[in-house]
Amino acid sequence: MSKQFKKILAVVFSVSCIVTGFDGSFYSMASDVSQSTVLPVASESAVNVVSGSVATVSGASVTSAGTVTSSGAVVSGGAVTSDSAIDGGNGNTEEDIESEEEFEGDFYVELEDNKAVIDFEPYPDVINYNIYRKIAGESEFDIIANPGPKKDSYTDKKLKEMTKYVYKVSAVYIDEDGEEAEYFYSYGEKKSVTTGLKAVKLKSVTAVKVSTKLKWKKSPKADGYFVMRRLSTAKNFKKIKKITGYQNHSYLDTDVKLNKKYVYKIVPFVKNKEKKVVKGAESNQIACAVKLSFSSKRITDKNSSVYGKKVGVYMYADGTPIENQSKYLSDEEKESYTIYVNKAKGQTLVYASRGSTLIPVQSFICSPGYATPVGTHRTLVKLRWHELMGPCWGQWCTKVVSNGIYFHSIFYNSYNDNKRLSVTAYNRLGQVCSHGCIRLQAYAAKWIYDNCKIGTTVVVCSKTGYEPLPRPSISALPAWHTWDPTDPGAVSYCKEHHCHGY
Repeated sequence: MSKQFKKILAVVFSVSCIVTGFDGSFYSMASDVSQSTVLPVASESAVNVVSGSVATVSGASVTSAGTVTSSGAVVSGGAVTSDSAIDGGNGNTEEDIESEEEFEGDFYVELEDNKAVIDFEPYPDVINYNIYRKIAGESEFDIIANPGPKKDSYTDKKLKEMTKYVYKVSAVYIDEDGEEAEYFYSYGEKKSVTTGLKAVKLKSVTAVKVSTKLKWKKSPKADGYFVMRRLSTAKNFKKIKKITGYQNHSYLDTDVKLNKKYVYKIVPFVKNKEKKVVKGAESNQIACAVKLSFSSKRITDKNSSVYGKKVGVYMYADGTPIENQSKYLSDEEKESYTIYVNKAKGQTLVYASRGSTLIPVQSFICSPGYATPVGTHRTLVKLRWHELMGPCWGQWCTKVVSNGIYFHSIFYNSYNDNKRLSVTAYNRLGQVCSHGCIRLQAYAAKWIYDNCKIGTTVVVCSKTGYEPLPRPSISALPAWHTWDPTDPGAVSYCKEHHCHGY
């Protein structure tokens, strides 16, 4: 029995024993109004004895049965049976007092990042709080935490995926007997949350040329993942990709721009019984910059075609040289090209000069010949189509040596007919197999024809060492493919045959 309830019962018993004599003095009956034993009392409460055994006590009726009614309150045999107060109608009823063990103070449970956050209103004079939890369907609650008397919240982190948890909260205090007791919040109401998928770990985000590659730890319970991205200067994430299947745990983001920094996170999802998408907790975030860098060094490899020279290269963030270095050259630098032909590697490189630094601009696969003269030469003349040995014909011909050595396309078996390509010669690109000219793919021959002015220096060497850009590779053409797939004038042929990306 609570202390407050005992006080109220004492007041009731006192009231039931107060009467006034006909002489105006006050008396207290020992126990029952029906008995005539009275004791003097000092109160001047409005107590009037009427005939028999009924007296009026401060507006209350005292019956011979010992029943007191005050403003509708009835005390019968010591039990309060009314919802109104005994003491002037403003105190607590027995129902109020008994409900103190389940008081009206509220608590709240919300799911944040797949963790249950329990907030509760502080209660005075408590020594602790109890956080109870069970899984829906279980019969018994367990106390999972005692956050301490100064706390008003608790975060439950140890939760399983896709599980419904039920909570209740109590305030612990010391009662009048010196024992621990507890009040349950919200009149003992229970509150629940259902967890989603746990967060996956985003393991890495790396720049790969002008793209970013993401890898994360897969979630076996997921139906898929959302890839979220924002610029480092922005606040909000945007969904850029929905990936289905839990086993797919990587993504290549090609929709990025150079010199921008991006931030990524992954959100797993499942589809519920109604086939609605339910998102799980968000992963950690990783930032990645998509940028270029310029690095220069002096070449110390004696087997390099540019030994002893200072070479600078524009590179992606992953250290890969960019394909089109000329994009970052000034107009003046574009007038300073030097062409290096490496017979040993079957590679032609074009450099621009930035002061004393050479910048590799283009790298082409080529087929020189044993008769291609080693040394330094200069371009002499340009011819759109030109008759070669055979007879055969080449496109975009640039003369290097006066005795008839040219840069030119793979030869054709008919003049001005780009659909009569020698497929055999094309498939041998990279080998030393010409009569002395430097054979190139059509786009490479055209690039030199269009961009290298007459008088451009050409260095022919045979070195096996360092080159700043890799040599491109080619795919062999089938016998029926009698045109160069890099020839801008042959695009319609590829479209007709649905080859080379068309």
